[in-house]
Amino acid sequence: MSVSLTRCNWSLRSAKHRDSKQISRLHQKEAEFSQPTCLATLSQCAPKIAQRRVDGRADGSLKRQAVNSLVVGFVLCAAYYFTQVRRSEAALPPGPKGYPFVGNAFSFPATYQWLFFSRLRRQYGDIVSLKVFSSRIIILNKRQDMLALTVKKHDNYALRPSFTTWEASGWTQITGLHNGPLWKEHRRFMGNLFGTRQLMQKFYRLEIHEMRKFLRNVCNTPDDLDHHIHYLAGSLILKIVYGYDAQDYHDDFIEKVDSGMADFADILQTGRYPVDLFPWLSIVPEWLPGGGWKTRMREYSQRLEQIVSEPFELVKQRMNAGTAVPCYVTDLLQAEGESLTPEKEYVIKTSAGSVYVEVQRKAQAEIDSVVGRDKLPDFSDRDDLPYVEAILKELMRFHTVIPLSGPRSTLKDDFLNGYLIPKDTTIIPNSWEMSHDPEVYADPFLFNPDRFLGENPELNPKELFFGFGRRICPGQHLADVSTWLACAMSLAVFDIQRTKDSPPDITFMEGETFTGEGISRPFPFKCSITPRSAKAEALIRSIDHE
Repeated sequence: MSVSLTRCNWSLRSAKHRDSKQISRLHQKEAEFSQPTCLATLSQCAPKIAQRRVDGRADGSLKRQAVNSLVVGFVLCAAYYFTQVRRSEAALPPGPKGYPFVGNAFSFPATYQWLFFSRLRRQYGDIVSLKVFSSRIIILNKRQDMLALTVKKHDNYALRPSFTTWEASGWTQITGLHNGPLWKEHRRFMGNLFGTRQLMQKFYRLEIHEMRKFLRNVCNTPDDLDHHIHYLAGSLILKIVYGYDAQDYHDDFIEKVDSGMADFADILQTGRYPVDLFPWLSIVPEWLPGGGWKTRMREYSQRLEQIVSEPFELVKQRMNAGTAVPCYVTDLLQAEGESLTPEKEYVIKTSAGSVYVEVQRKAQAEIDSVVGRDKLPDFSDRDDLPYVEAILKELMRFHTVIPLSGPRSTLKDDFLNGYLIPKDTTIIPNSWEMSHDPEVYADPFLFNPDRFLGENPELNPKELFFGFGRRICPGQHLADVSTWLACAMSLAVFDIQRTKDSPPDITFMEGETFTGEGISRPFPFKCSITPRSAKAEALIRSIDHE
């Protein structure tokens, strides 16, 4: 017990001893801090520390002021920008509101765009404005507005907009040439050979021969009418342009030409391919989703090169051998002679590549009374067949083959009917809507050739069919005489009637009567095509004995 108490007492004294040492050290530290030298040191450091605190607060304040200034400047700039945008957009023609950043990009249908634009006209008016990202597109639905821009102000509206697919497919060298020396040479060559109806006279015999082949082919296999029409167009072009005689029924060159026209129809509509609306998609690799268009455009380009180059080289070979038949290409090459340069040869090569029963009865009666039934009508009868001429005009108006005329691009700001047309705007004329304008054509959805006869005929639709201003189709006279001859000859020798499998009526709804591509054709349909008489059949088949 005593031992335990002794140990406890010793532990307590040891603890007190340790505590006293710690207390002593603390007093020593306190004494050190109370020395004059330490106070002097603190007096020297205090102002510096205070100054650093002041400087730190100043730096932070300056940084905050700079950030605030940047924010305010950005807000003011953004406000000014959006104010200017709103002001400029307020001056634009009306149109549907789009989504942020992309605008109306996702509103464009891939097909039947003319019907979409026509519906917009009924909602927003004759001039409609659309936006795709930063690009502006304006749709014109009135003929007067289109003439006011493309004819009276041609210099500002002569450009073609740049579309990625047109460039990649090669079709810019045929139809999308921009203003410049190449375009002027292109127009000069075509205008010198068939720029007027008088110049077309040297091709009349050739056209009559091709039309008679067409009549014979239809008589032999009337169910293949669609094929015969395509064959006629191809054989006529190849004969006139290259002096090439196409093989009956099936010809490799004609099939390539027909495929090439299908390619062109595919790219003709603005926005048919997303890359035309979103040019940055061109950086997407071909093998990724969104890049597959490159494969198709390469195929189109290769096919176009074959269409343009193969028959052209054939003509040159025949000229060297002395066996060439006079044609568009031989005329141009011979006319240029020693002045022919590679650039001019390129231009020559590329320019070479560019039903109701009562109506039928009236036309046939007119042909019979003027021409008779013992021969086929020809161009000398045209002025004496006004009803046939009226049918041709109504065919052009009733459904325009190219419903949206070639797009234009503006060089500078302009105004139309008080609306702003900004620089670099794409202008799309809706020719289909113009040809169905009830203010111009009474009962526009009724096929009525009589509208173009009498003392007060309605407006000739040819300019809607062939284009406007200096961009008018340079081959319009070739197309005009060819379609007239096909119409007159067919009516002279054939009765064309409905069958039980014929469509009940012609409609303009999507997917019913006409295709929806840039070149719109009737869907294949069933009908009865028979010679009007034994004498008519003899006229048709007389070509086989010549």
